[in-house]
Amino acid sequence: MTKAKINEYFVQYLPRHEKGRKIRVKKWRVVRAILYKLKTGIQWCHLPMREFFGFIRYSWESVYYHFNRWCKLEVWSTMYRKLPSENRQYLDLSSINLDGSHSPAKRGGQEVGYQGRKKSKTTNMLILTDNQGVPIGWSDPISGEHNDSYELEKTACEIFNQIRRLDCIVMACF
Repeated sequence: MTKAKINEYFVQYLPRHEKGRKIRVKKWRVVRAILYKLKTGIQWCHLPMREFFGFIRYSWESVYYHFNRWCKLEVWSTMYRKLPSENRQYLDLSSINLDGSHSPAKRGGQEVGYQGRKKSKTTNMLILTDNQGVPIGWSDPISGEHNDSYELEKTACEIFNQIRRLDCIVMACF
């Protein structure tokens, strides 16, 4: 993602004056490193720091510190609530897709159960996307021994309620 896009869509939601550790680099660089980590699933300590910060000495611990701090300040939740409604013209709601994802949970977690097909403990999640694959809602984790349709009506209601709170006009899809 480009510097301009990160500044336009993300940096505006970050706190202006923070207590604690000061950011020695531009915020867009930290956000880009965080987005890369979230997209790839790479471990924090394996972030390619030179790719994001060039020759500026900046540690992965600092990137994690700001991610964690912004999580506690609910910055990411605020972005999730506001970005779709502010940019609804980019969502393609001509059709929506609901799909499930079973992921191995080798170290345990919130909702973990044995999944015979994967031969490991897994957790399951349902994700609702627009026609272009942009996530617009998702379920809480479901224990892996259940299939995608386990308590589907209850789970779908939770996802749709989540979407209603986004202040997005999506009722035509349902």
